[in-house]
Amino acid sequence: MSILIPWLQDRFSKIYDISSSQNEGGPIEDFSAGFDAAFASNILITINGEEVSRDGLREGIISSTFAATHIQVEWKDLIEVPNQGSDDSDLVTGMVAGQLVTTRSLKFRIRAAPAQNQTITIFQARIENDTTISSGDPRRITQLYYTTLSKPVPVHV
Repeated sequence: MSILIPWLQDRFSKIYDISSSQNEGGPIEDFSAGFDAAFASNILITINGEEVSRDGLREGIISSTFAATHIQVEWKDLIEVPNQGSDDSDLVTGMVAGQLVTTRSLKFRIRAAPAQNQTITIFQARIENDTTISSGDPRRITQLYYTTLSKPVPVHV
């Protein structure tokens, strides 16, 4: 039974849903709470071979939703590897890897259709318990490796 994959999908989906609502005047506090519930304060992040700070990741997510009216997240080829000794409880830790395709519909139009941008991301995330969390789910992503490419979606006439 998969436990880590739904946890990761839930956290990422909430972040992208909240970040897109900010373009419509949604509160930054909701995004910050979702971001903090997903990523450890001391997370190690590598995007396309470059180390990125936690704040850099936060700003990257927010800026990627600029002018977006709708964000669709599609998951592909996900695998999870629970840590040795993890039981079947709800707080299993370990690794999740796979592909994430994010399609953003933009406010701009091309040939009467909304412009779209697609980001393809291959990722690997380590999920561990954060000992500083005293209530709720203590799991956070402590390591994140991204290889990502953004491109416009072709317009079909």
